[in-house]
Amino acid sequence: MLKTRYLLYRKICWNNLDVSFADCYKLASVKLPEGVKAISTNLFRNCRALESVELSQYTESIGEGAFSGCSSLKAVLFPASVTAIGDRAFSGCRGLQNITMQNPSPVVIEKSCFGSVSKEITVKVPQGSEAGYGQTPVWCEFKNIRGNQD
Repeated sequence: MLKTRYLLYRKICWNNLDVSFADCYKLASVKLPEGVKAISTNLFRNCRALESVELSQYTESIGEGAFSGCSSLKAVLFPASVTAIGDRAFSGCRGLQNITMQNPSPVVIEKSCFGSVSKEITVKVPQGSEAGYGQTPVWCEFKNIRGNQD
């Protein structure tokens, strides 16, 4: 099966226009351009073939259900600029194996943000931030919070 790969250009997402790729079953990877600061609600919902997402270093928020149902998504790297992750944003992402947070301060998230995601996966956080994440609601449920050496 041919998997589709997309690079979202500023023409499409400039000023965070409300476009939707929900239910694009062949979408395999996404790279967001530097101009995208917010990912809208349900933007990539049920993109079941989506394996990788590269967020912009300027991304600040991820809307409710933005990646819900993306069951093939394996890893997500959240740049330090991310300060808000919406309810159910990654719910149903059963293939998720690795979460990397670059923000040393734990991002406040809703309990169902990572619904159906195994709490055994690795959560990498900036060196010295392990205790902060380990004591923050929802993050503390993950059993493998590790300081990132990168």
